[in-house]
Amino acid sequence: MAIGIVEGRLGAKPVLIISALAKVTDQLLEAGNAAAKGHLGSALATVRNIYVRHEELADSLLSASAYGSLDRELRGEFQALESFLHDLETSRYFDLKAQDRLLSFGECFSSKLVSWALSEAGLQAAHVDARTCIVTDARHGQASPLWDVTDQRLRDVLNPLLQSGSVPVLGGFIASTMDGVPTTLGRGGSDFSAAIVGAAVGASRVEIWTDVDGVMTTDPKICSDARVIRMLSFDEAADLAHFGAKVLHPATLAPAMRENIPVYVLNSRQPEGHGTEINPVAARGRCCFAEYRVWSA
Repeated sequence: MAIGIVEGRLGAKPVLIISALAKVTDQLLEAGNAAAKGHLGSALATVRNIYVRHEELADSLLSASAYGSLDRELRGEFQALESFLHDLETSRYFDLKAQDRLLSFGECFSSKLVSWALSEAGLQAAHVDARTCIVTDARHGQASPLWDVTDQRLRDVLNPLLQSGSVPVLGGFIASTMDGVPTTLGRGGSDFSAAIVGAAVGASRVEIWTDVDGVMTTDPKICSDARVIRMLSFDEAADLAHFGAKVLHPATLAPAMRENIPVYVLNSRQPEGHGTEINPVAARGRCCFAEYRVWSA
């Protein structure tokens, strides 16, 4: 499904921001806590289950030769992950800094897998390690971007790729300090990454791809009469989030708000749907011309 969405937007020069596979972040956190408590066997078993899941998905998407190449990359990443768990078992110290390093593996795995899958489908994909481009302070667990250096690095790396016709693929949620120490962006991290990238490259829109049709009037699991809200202002979306609605966190919208870039919440299972547009009120009715689109898958 993601490949079809990308193919339909090639003319807009998309950048793809990829989250970890479902539940992988929680599983990595579980493994880290187990290792730090001395339960290394349990931690390694959890990680090996994660590896098998990625391996099976790669096998279903890639040819034998491409699968072999990706498998070598993933094996190297998983060996580094297992080595880190051994270190946690020895130190028995699992602070936020160590947690950031551990959790960053999830987005590295998934973004490499998607990059290979796009290439296998005949697209010119280019994997980019977000930790080399998105630079933050050292507030581990919920780091804040250093905007000037982040914007410059993103433009330096992404613009040449976009101009050459490549589709850059980055892991969301992950970043690093100026010294290269891994950090994470906290709640809504992948959506935040998409907004950061969109603002840096002057995107015409940021698209957040989920498994629902957009922002709903209420939880559809509770109320069958829930409807999609077709358009919200940034202020309205922030108010909904403040009062507990499951909508984009205001922090994830900040870069888009700053640059007046509309944000769309769309359903990857129904890509033809209109979804929800979150837009600055002043920009409604104004045409926005820009070269790039960015979305989070």
